[in-house]
Amino acid sequence: GPAVSKTGRNMARRRRPSDDAEIRLSGEGTVKLGRSEEGSKTAASGNGTVKRRRRPSAETSSERKTSGRTVESVKRRRPSDDTDVRVSGEGRAKRRRTEEGSVAAASENGKTKRRRSADAAERGTSADRNERKRRTRYEENDTDVLDTSKEKKDAARAERKAAKAEEKAARAERKRQEKERFARELDPVKEAARRRNVIKKYAKTAAGTFVVIVAVLIAWLIMKPIKTRAAWNEIENSSSVAETEVSIVNPEREDGSGQAGCVQVTGSKNISYDAPGWQHDENGWWYACDESTCYVNGWQTLDDQQYHFNADGYLDTGWVALGGQGYYFDEDGVYDPNKDASKLVALTFDDGPGEYTNRLLDILEENNAVATFFMLGECVDVYGEDVIPRMIEMGCGIGNHSYDHSDMSTLSTSDCLKQFQETDALIGQYNNGQGASYIRFPYGSYTEEELAAIDKPSIYWDHDTLDWKITHATTLAGNVEEEMEGGNIVLMHDIHEWSVEAVGIYLPKLVQEGYEFVTLDELAAAKGYSLEPNTTYFGFTDYLIQNGSVDDSNR
Repeated sequence: GPAVSKTGRNMARRRRPSDDAEIRLSGEGTVKLGRSEEGSKTAASGNGTVKRRRRPSAETSSERKTSGRTVESVKRRRPSDDTDVRVSGEGRAKRRRTEEGSVAAASENGKTKRRRSADAAERGTSADRNERKRRTRYEENDTDVLDTSKEKKDAARAERKAAKAEEKAARAERKRQEKERFARELDPVKEAARRRNVIKKYAKTAAGTFVVIVAVLIAWLIMKPIKTRAAWNEIENSSSVAETEVSIVNPEREDGSGQAGCVQVTGSKNISYDAPGWQHDENGWWYACDESTCYVNGWQTLDDQQYHFNADGYLDTGWVALGGQGYYFDEDGVYDPNKDASKLVALTFDDGPGEYTNRLLDILEENNAVATFFMLGECVDVYGEDVIPRMIEMGCGIGNHSYDHSDMSTLSTSDCLKQFQETDALIGQYNNGQGASYIRFPYGSYTEEELAAIDKPSIYWDHDTLDWKITHATTLAGNVEEEMEGGNIVLMHDIHEWSVEAVGIYLPKLVQEGYEFVTLDELAAAKGYSLEPNTTYFGFTDYLIQNGSVDDSNR
């Protein structure tokens, strides 16, 4: 400006760049310090507010001319002074921010910890509440489910126990055989001597037994003629009462519910023992009134015991239907009035025999039970020889279920009859020429003409276990137990492994509860019925009897 001389301008031209830098830095420091003093501490701590020296305005130049002291002081100030001021301002701002951040962070950490503690407490409370709910649901669980679980555990425990017992027995047997083998190998001479001694011992015993038998036989042959002659003398010398005992008397009632008759001995009966007295042949026991007559078709009291003779004159045993009532006679033919028929059940098995039938027969035999098997001809062809003789020996019922399980209602009467005749012929190979005692139509479907043509009792059912659908043995067994009722005809299938396993589960339990498993003839007789041909039977429960629905006569 005008206040600066030419010499001053020349000096300015010769001034070093570093001098300008000092002035600029000093100026920046002065501006920043002024701002700090005015209260803008944050702005003062900024970096390089004035980065480039601007050309001063006219007003600024004038001020500098009039205030040379200020300009000179700025020139003499060191760059480090401005830096100290700026650093000092920045330090205070940073400390404030650090202190404020620390307080805020500490406050936030405290809140977070309290919130986490509250969440943990809430989770603990929720866990306790869930545990109480779980225990409540478990305690309120259905009793049948718990029982089923217990039964599963019991069954598994029993299986493990049986397996251990079998393994133990097998080990003992192997050990015994090994000892015997070692003994024979170590001392063959001693073993041979032992065998000779055993043979001598058994030979002596057999000889003694034979001598005793021969002596008894000789004594019987000697005494029989003497006893027979004495009996004849007694008959000849008897009074008119004896003549009355041997006279011909007809049975009191045709249905056998009255007093027995005394009729002429006919058929295959031969009086082989003393008469009057008990006689026996291949068909059973009968009683000779004298040398030519016997009791038939009725009740008779002998030696203070009540007996019943059928229409052929043979002694009845087991359940017998007389006059619409069931009566039980023990194995000796003695009437037992205390026998209970309320828990008799008939098990029936269709579509066999099969690979599991022998296992089923084992289970029945172990529980002193019998069943009735309705067999298919095509299965008899494969398994009949192995199982049918055993069924008959055990006293099981034999039924016919057609040859190949066709729906008989869709066949002609002649084709239906052929199916059952072929199966009867196959069964007869293993049953002394006898076919089945009963029939069951596949699916329970038939016509009246077909039933009349076959001319045998037809058996339906009143307890369908649905074992073709329920394939879990324990569940199936539980259902059978729950629905079992005295007088039931139960339908199952011995071709399913799970069905046979289910029988092994429920049969021992029901036997323990008092149930008795019998043939269809026995069940019917115990309820006062006789199975008639051309009639279909559904069951013998009290409900069916009271409603007249035992057979199809009223349906």
